[in-house]
Parts: sequence; structure tokens; C-alpha cells
Amino acid sequence: MNEATQTCSHCGAALRPEMRYCESCGQPVDAVQQPVSESTVPPVLETPQTVTPPPPPTQTASVPPTPPPPPTYTTPAYTPPPSQPKKKFPVWAIILIVLVVLCLCGFLVAGGLYLVGKNAMPAIEDAVSTASQDIPDMDSALQTLTAIPEMFETTMPDDFNFEATPESLDNGTVSSSYSYLDDSSLYDDFSTQDLGWAVYDDTVGDQGYENGEYYIHVTESAYVIWSYLPGDFYPDTVEFDARLADGYEANGTLGVMCNYQDENTYTYVDIDVYNGEVQFGYSTDSDLVPMTDESWITVNSFNPNVTDYNHYKVTCDPSTMSLEVNGVLVDSVPVTTNIDAGYMALYGFTWDEIDSNGLKAYFDNVSASGY
Repeated sequence: MNEATQTCSHCGAALRPEMRYCESCGQPVDAVQQPVSESTVPPVLETPQTVTPPPPPTQTASVPPTPPPPPTYTTPAYTPPPSQPKKKFPVWAIILIVLVVLCLCGFLVAGGLYLVGKNAMPAIEDAVSTASQDIPDMDSALQTLTAIPEMFETTMPDDFNFEATPESLDNGTVSSSYSYLDDSSLYDDFSTQDLGWAVYDDTVGDQGYENGEYYIHVTESAYVIWSYLPGDFYPDTVEFDARLADGYEANGTLGVMCNYQDENTYTYVDIDVYNGEVQFGYSTDSDLVPMTDESWITVNSFNPNVTDYNHYKVTCDPSTMSLEVNGVLVDSVPVTTNIDAGYMALYGFTWDEIDSNGLKAYFDNVSASGY
């Protein structure tokens, strides 16, 4: 009897007794296998239902994924921005800038000159004060000007008393919106006190600035108070507006003194608005001498109201004197005495007999020129 051989029921491959799986098909070996005898035909067996187990999972080594290649950075080619055409600076702008710079420089220079001039004024005033001392007895002479008696008689009364006003002469150049003074001309509307006209107050009267005007008020009879024009030059022409205060108009005259040399030597134009007359004359050795055949000249161009302003223009060089009232020439007369050019003053004068008000005259818009 041949030795029985065990075979795989699935593929028929020979199996060894110790095998649990068929080496050929990998199926598990059945628990009961009938040996096949060479001499016998195997009985027909019912095909057993078999469940084919899934193949065992194939253990495969886990291979890590291949990392992606590093990204490749491509530096873009630098393309320079298109060049823009250079803008030309406009010529007008260059001119404007130059003008602005020049204006600023001019302003700075002018400001510097102003500060230098301002700081130099004390020294100038000292120099002017020293120079004024060279005029022989100028102040004392002006302060002892003899009053003009009623109707300008040729002889001063023996008991006439005169006291002149203190003066405040500014010989430096002064200017403002309302006044100016240089070495040969001046203008003043008395809105300011820049030019330094005399300011005075005493028992015989007073003078000074009032409401944009300059006034002279005389309370003593047969007395004159005056103020000479500021400036260290000899005026030969003066123009001004003048009026008499209401209630004061009948007590005296106003006028202009010209070519002053000393207390005994000068010329004058005396203006009697109340009586409508004027007189040209000169003083010599305390005598007042009219320079016309008629002592007083009638004027028809005064304003009817004696307290209204009248405009006067007086010229008084050493050879000729003239007067215009409100633009009308009153007279032009030759100077009948030998006299040199000198200073000029505005004055107010009272008659021998006056009331308690005295005379008060207002002056405005004074302009003068000379040399």
C-alpha cells in the first residue's frame, strides 16, 4: 500500500504534513485531508464550502514621500524707470525771487539805518544845542521881543511889560504822518507834538496844543506872546490857517515876525481881523515903523465871520514883504530898512485896554520854506 500523499484541495499541490498553508496558492490547508491511494479511486466527495480568506496584508515598508524640490526663485531683471525730461525753472519765477530778495534786503537796510539814526539822535541834539549857542543871545533876544502897542505907534510905551515864552526848538529832522522838518522846510498840522512848538502857561497867558491846533492866549494888556517856527533855517515864506476864538476876537491882533536879528531888529506883518486891516513894519531901536504911506491897509478878503479860519501867505526876504489873505494879494512892499535874513515867529498881541478874556488865536496847517 502506497503511502498516502496529502494535497491541496484548492490547487492540488502536494502538501507536507507540517504545512498549514499551500505554498502554491497560499490557501490554508484543510483540517481533514483524505490521503489518495494509488490503488483506489478516491470517492467522489462533496465539494466543501470554503471561505476564501483574504490574503494576509502585505507588510510593506513605509517609504517617506520624496520632498518636493525647493522652489527656484528667479530674480526679475531690473528695468530702470523711464527717465523724465528735466523741467526748466521758469524765468519769471527767477525774476520774482530776485525781486523779493532785493526788497527784503532793502527793508533790512532801511530798518538798520532807522535804528542807527534813532540811536544817533541824542548826539545830534547835543551838537545842535552846542551850535545854537553860537547864535548871539538868540533866546534872550527872542524872549525880550517888545510888544506891539495899539495901532503900531512908532514909539513903545515906557511902562510896557513883555515876557517872552520859553521855546522848545528841535533842530533835528523830524517826520510823522502829520508833520515834517528838514534843514530848509517844515509842515505841521498839530495832530502830533513832534516838532516841539512852545508850550507855556503863566499869569500873562499860555500857549500850546489843543484839539489838533496850536494856540496863543494873551491875558495881559499891551503884551505879546509868540512862538518861533521850529527848525534851524531862515524861512522866507510861511503859509498857515488862523482864527480868533469866539469872545476873544476884539482884544488884539495876530501876526508874523520875520528876519529876526535881535530884540530891536526885525520886520513884521500885523493882522487885525476884527477891524479888517493889516500893517507892514519893522522895528529899530525899540521903535516900530510902518513901511507904507498908510499905517494900516484895508483887507476885503477876510471871511465875514471873524472867528472863522482865514488862510495867510507871508513872504519876507530882506528886501520885500508881501501878504495874501485867502489867495488874494493884499500888498507887496519893499523893506525900507537894512536887515539880514533871520528867524520867523507867529504871535498874538493885546491892545492897551482889553476884557478879562484877552486874545486867543488858533493856528493850523503851518508850512514854511527857506534857507
